[in-house]
Amino acid sequence: MGASAAAAIVIRERHIVEAFRGAGAIRPEAATTPDSLGVAQRLAFTILVRDAVLRETKPGFYYLDEPSWNAKRGIRQRIALFMLAVLALILSGLALTGTLHIKS
Repeated sequence: MGASAAAAIVIRERHIVEAFRGAGAIRPEAATTPDSLGVAQRLAFTILVRDAVLRETKPGFYYLDEPSWNAKRGIRQRIALFMLAVLALILSGLALTGTLHIKS
């Protein structure tokens, strides 16, 4: 999956989460249908269900599990920081070995 496709999914996930949050569907007793919120049940929706961010209470009715959403966001942030740290180490190594030529 390309970076732009991954970014598009993340954006769609945020829109879906905001739709459920905006509707107040943040508890099992407030579960609602995606259709009533204008949410398409495509890839981003399926990922949120798979990751237990959206939980089904009865067939077709879902609510937003805020702790699961926060955990998912935290994992993404840690992965991004790790990747930035690895990139910084690689660039530092290249600069120290003289492989990377930085113009002053």
